[in-house]
Amino acid sequence: MTEIGNIIRSRREELGLTLTEVSEKTKISMIHLVAIENGDMDHFKHDMVFLRFYLKTISVALDLDFQTIAHQFNLSKDDYTNTISLKKIKENETSEANVAKNRQLSDSKYIYQNIKKRRVDVSFITLLIAILVIVIGLVFVFFNSVLPLLTRDPELIYQPVDEIPSEITPEPQPEPEPEPEPEPTIIVVTKTGLTTYSITDWVEGKQVKFVVSFLSNSMMKVYIDDVLTNNPSARIYNYGETMEVIVEAAANRKVSISFGYIKRNTIKVDGIDAVIDPTIANLPRSYRIEFTFAGGS
Repeated sequence: MTEIGNIIRSRREELGLTLTEVSEKTKISMIHLVAIENGDMDHFKHDMVFLRFYLKTISVALDLDFQTIAHQFNLSKDDYTNTISLKKIKENETSEANVAKNRQLSDSKYIYQNIKKRRVDVSFITLLIAILVIVIGLVFVFFNSVLPLLTRDPELIYQPVDEIPSEITPEPQPEPEPEPEPEPTIIVVTKTGLTTYSITDWVEGKQVKFVVSFLSNSMMKVYIDDVLTNNPSARIYNYGETMEVIVEAAANRKVSISFGYIKRNTIKVDGIDAVIDPTIANLPRSYRIEFTFAGGS
């Protein structure tokens, strides 16, 4: 991967292009471009499909032979996969050692709990004997002291009632008037560029839902303020699937939806269609659609 990064960097510098210019030309973020030129495979360990797509896009933009780069990429990916497999074997060995250690600790704990349980059983039997003695004592007192009193003729004592208070009728209380329900806020989605949109008339802290309907199979990622989110996770979505992401509205917050294949896919924001520019809506290529919260109420 280091060799691929050196080839791309040398070609970019030969053409006199900056990373920013290549990013604008390919729609690939600066973070990904820097990782590619540095040969950082770990940066793409969950996005190997995207990495191959990025390399092809960069090759077209810089007029490079993609077949050569693809061959080198396959070799680098095999080496990286083998390295990851060795790491997993080492991790499994460490995990098995920890399990054996925990099993020994568990056996020791079980022996201690059995000893403690026997002590608790002896204490419980002692408590039952004490309760039984108390019950026998109470029964003895009842038959010798309380029962003779209950069998005597009781003396009836009457006390005259001077006056029976009349019932007090409570005064009716007025029912509270229902508070008026707040009118729902309807946001406004405005297209500001080829792939950029502005969201206005939103309320601070209110949740806004983005829904993507896939009419073509496509890899998709979601970024919030340029940070990749795993809810929803980046993956390939198939025809007929939908993806939802909910964010809290905040000033200048940016939501980016990156399509590996934008053709015929649609986006709605709180039920409002974000119409994709017709010049790209049916193209079989990748685009990043960005929404920015501005002018909140």
